[in-house]
Amino acid sequence: MTLCPFVFVLTDPDAQIVPQPTEIAAAFWHPIKDVIDDRNRCAEYASVGNRLGLETFLPSWISQTISVFLGKMQFQAIVLNPSPHRLIYDSSHAHQVTKPPYRLWGLTLGYLTDFFELMGPGMGVDKFNYPTMNHWDSRLIIHLLSYRLKKQRRETVKRSTIQGYSGGNMDLVSKLLDGYFVYVRRGVLLTLGMRFVILLSIAYKLLRK
Repeated sequence: MTLCPFVFVLTDPDAQIVPQPTEIAAAFWHPIKDVIDDRNRCAEYASVGNRLGLETFLPSWISQTISVFLGKMQFQAIVLNPSPHRLIYDSSHAHQVTKPPYRLWGLTLGYLTDFFELMGPGMGVDKFNYPTMNHWDSRLIIHLLSYRLKKQRRETVKRSTIQGYSGGNMDLVSKLLDGYFVYVRRGVLLTLGMRFVILLSIAYKLLRK
């Protein structure tokens, strides 16, 4: 399922919106105040191999083993749970539509981050959380490795957006993530190395008994 947000102004409150049925299964209104409410923030999890591109330089079986061993990547998401009266279009009888609540994340959330910035300079950056891993040890290693980069990126992007976001200086997520996944990959490799050493140590002690 692909979830796409559209933000626009209707000059006619009675305007009828008729989406293309071959492309859109369902459409609904959702209040902006609910989207920016921190209580609706959550996490979405995805395969490590797919997100880090491990399969581009590793055999698929090794990539899958690493994914199982490391867990999943954790991404920022927003829960959308529209009530029935906000539904403006529904063709679920003709499509396999996932039922709410929905999770807004990934590239789609990236587009909304720019919109948050238009609402208030600095809001998009403040509400952005960097992707990480769901296991605490790899998450800690990635945080320590990337702490300085993340701090610099936030400060740089905040300065640039406040000075000139209206001139097209957007795409905040790409700027915030620039260079970040290098540290994620390093963190993944360090985590694998540490766990491998721990397993070898345990096996060695067991064999010596």
